[in-house]
Amino acid sequence: MQLIMRLTGFKLRQPALVLALLIGSTAIAADGPIYYRYKDDADKTVLSNSLPPEAAKKGYQIVDSFGRVKETIAPSLTPDQIVERDKRLAEEARLADLARQQAEADAELLKQFPRTEDAIRARDRRVSELDTLITYKRSTISRSETKLTEQEAIAATMEKTGRAVPTVLKETVTRERNQIEKLKSEIQEHEADKLKAAQEFNAKIERLTYLIGGPETQ
Repeated sequence: MQLIMRLTGFKLRQPALVLALLIGSTAIAADGPIYYRYKDDADKTVLSNSLPPEAAKKGYQIVDSFGRVKETIAPSLTPDQIVERDKRLAEEARLADLARQQAEADAELLKQFPRTEDAIRARDRRVSELDTLITYKRSTISRSETKLTEQEAIAATMEKTGRAVPTVLKETVTRERNQIEKLKSEIQEHEADKLKAAQEFNAKIERLTYLIGGPETQ
């Protein structure tokens, strides 16, 4: 303010007038000319009101008349740097997408199983259902094998005594054999389903334990 008083040559008795002059001087400085600060080919700092194209590629600063930096412009990327940048951005995008997918999967998992023990019970229930089905089909196989043995024995006796084996008996033997093979194949599928179900549920239980803790912590 003393500087303003010296420049104007009179005393300022009104605070409002002082404030107006201060704001005006700041505005003048803010709207003043700008300069470019950059390195030349000799690596020396240059301050100029124009910017050579080659200097722009190396990066520069925009400063005001007081030397204050208003903006810093980074150097232009080389072709190799552009490739590396694009790779980095692509990887960041990929990881962000994976994170988004995991967050959505976690939300759905917590909606399905609010507690870890809910998933444990669901796993045990599914495995038990498959075990029951396997047990039933093994029992059916046992009965079919007994029936098949009896039918084959009858057919063998008839053949030994020179009698023709009735068509209906042959069809029964064939049907029982096919039924046994079909049930064995189904049991193998159920065993595979049981293993798959256990693995899938165990993975969910592990994730739930990570997200909300195990049953002992809930």
